[in-house]
Amino acid sequence: MKYVPGVGLITAKKIIEKIIAEKGLDINTIEKSKFAEGLKKLLSMIDAAKNDQLSIPQKIEIIKEYYSPILQATEYDYQVRLLDINVLIDLASRYNSLDKFHYQ
Repeated sequence: MKYVPGVGLITAKKIIEKIIAEKGLDINTIEKSKFAEGLKKLLSMIDAAKNDQLSIPQKIEIIKEYYSPILQATEYDYQVRLLDINVLIDLASRYNSLDKFHYQ
């Protein structure tokens, strides 16, 4: 959450506690906050990536699409980091379940 504009450590902690307590987050409860748009984008990415119909590489690609502009704006070595994500996508293509990928 550190890359969501307007969210610092304290706000991130509060949001995470709210998500845990409510087993999710009603986006309407933060609609007027300064970080609403950024949090909506993050939640949209998470919802898209947790689609069970997608392969592991497809899920990682969704995550990469979300983080690419953030990395480019914040990290001097963003190109190296994106290459690392591409390697992760390639490695993930060898597995048909997240559990197998995670434990290898």
